[in-house]
Amino acid sequence: MRIQLLLLLIIFTGMSCEEGTDLSRADNLYSKGDYASAIEMYTEYLRLHPEHTKTLYNRGRAYEEVGDDEKALADFNSVLKKDFTHVQANISVAMDYYFRKKDYHKAITFLNTAINYSPQNAVAFTLRGKAYQKLGDAEKALKEYNNAISIDSDLGDAYYSRGSLWLHLQKVEKACADFEIAISLGNTDSKEAKKQYCK
Repeated sequence: MRIQLLLLLIIFTGMSCEEGTDLSRADNLYSKGDYASAIEMYTEYLRLHPEHTKTLYNRGRAYEEVGDDEKALADFNSVLKKDFTHVQANISVAMDYYFRKKDYHKAITFLNTAINYSPQNAVAFTLRGKAYQKLGDAEKALKEYNNAISIDSDLGDAYYSRGSLWLHLQKVEKACADFEIAISLGNTDSKEAKKQYCK
């Protein structure tokens, strides 16, 4: 009896390691830019483990990288059906609404959830600021950018976004100061903005 239990334990442990290895290989393929192969491996794993939200989310990110936005969004929404508190899935859906569908109100709805469950997420604050800016609410946008920067002072996109808002408000000196910081943090969009507006 003990031998049978030991054999079952060995088999189960072997399976667990193999599954972990498969996921590691898929993640490694993703990090190397081989998104199509990563998608295949994630899909194979999900056939056996359809409830594994991390793999489902990672496959969605891989679909994004190959330009299949519909499949990516389907995966992100599937993650949220299983776990509506999943911060990254909420941000990813919000990004789709913001960048592709231009539905800024809907983007804010998902970002509200992300920030509710991850109140120190500077990326979510920055994107929510951009959405408010698109909706013409400069006061809320500025507050969001300031929140993002107070959380992560190394987030170049937050400085660039705030700089863009300063430009809109015709405060060029403040805009240029933010663009300068953003450039020092590696934000490439700020280089063009500085060249164009900061003489």
